[in-house]
Amino acid sequence: MEVVRLTKRVGDEGLEFAEFQGYLATFDNVDLGGDRIRKGAFKKSLTENPEVPLLWQHWPEELLGKLVDIREDEKGLKVRGVLNLAVEKAREAYALLRQGALSGMSIGYDSIKDKMDGDVRELLEIKLWEGSLVTFPMNQEARIEG
Repeated sequence: MEVVRLTKRVGDEGLEFAEFQGYLATFDNVDLGGDRIRKGAFKKSLTENPEVPLLWQHWPEELLGKLVDIREDEKGLKVRGVLNLAVEKAREAYALLRQGALSGMSIGYDSIKDKMDGDVRELLEIKLWEGSLVTFPMNQEARIEG
């Protein structure tokens, strides 16, 4: 079993945080819903909103912290996540991440520009609303890596 590496730190306010990194989404693979995200799809959204909320399983009332240092690279949408350990659900997520029981990530978004390629929807521009830690990611390559 692979255990995710996390960095735990105390912030200026005395709050404890845990940091992780990984891919919130990856490019050019078809997800379980029949979507394929193309490189550059997040560019406009990231310019408008460089930090997005980090949720538990896409539930807006289950805020865990935030995603920072969000950028596209050759593989996909790479992020650094910060769990606020003053939040009970974030402490639970931290324990599951440390154990290796949880490693999936997912996005909440609106499709701004897309086109069909046979049965596959090509996502060309995406408005990113949130990122989530999830048990079962739609994009099976969207994982925490360290």
